[in-house]
Amino acid sequence: MNQLQHSTCITDAALSWPHSYITECYQRVAVDSATSADCDMKCGMPQWSVLGPILYCIYTRPISEIVARHGLPYHCYADDTQIHVAVKRSQPITEAITKIEQCLSELTDWYGKSQLKLNTEKSEAVIFLKPKQRNDLPSDISVTIGGHRVVTKLCNRRLLR
Repeated sequence: MNQLQHSTCITDAALSWPHSYITECYQRVAVDSATSADCDMKCGMPQWSVLGPILYCIYTRPISEIVARHGLPYHCYADDTQIHVAVKRSQPITEAITKIEQCLSELTDWYGKSQLKLNTEKSEAVIFLKPKQRNDLPSDISVTIGGHRVVTKLCNRRLLR
C-alpha cells in the first residue's frame, strides 16, 4: 500500500478501496470434480483481476526509476524487461558490462526488498556486433547478476541499406 500511495498520491478514504480489493482475495483449486476450500491469498493478484495489470505497473514502477538513474535505455512488456547498452567504438566493452552490472545489482536489491525475484536462469545478455568487431571482443566476456553468470550470446549485426 505504501508503494501505491507513493506512486499515485492516493490517500485516506480513496486508498481504502484498493486496499480492500487487494487484501480480501481468496483462491481455491479445482481438479476434475474436486474443489478445495477457500484460502486467503497472502500475496499476488488473481489472474482474472481487472486492476491487476494497473497495480502491477504501479508496483514495478521503481524498475524504470532505477534503470533511468543509470542512464540506460530499456523497455518492458508484462513482466519482461530489456535493458540496452550502446558501446562506442572507442569504449572498452568491459566498461559497458560494468555499467549494466551495477544497474542489475541495484535492481536485484530492489527485487529482494519488494518480495520479487529476478530469474537469473531466464536472463541472458545479447551482444550485437559487426562481424569484424568479434575479433576485438575478449573471450571471457560475461554478465553477472547477483553472483550468477548469465548466458551471453553473440549476434552478428548486419546493417540494412
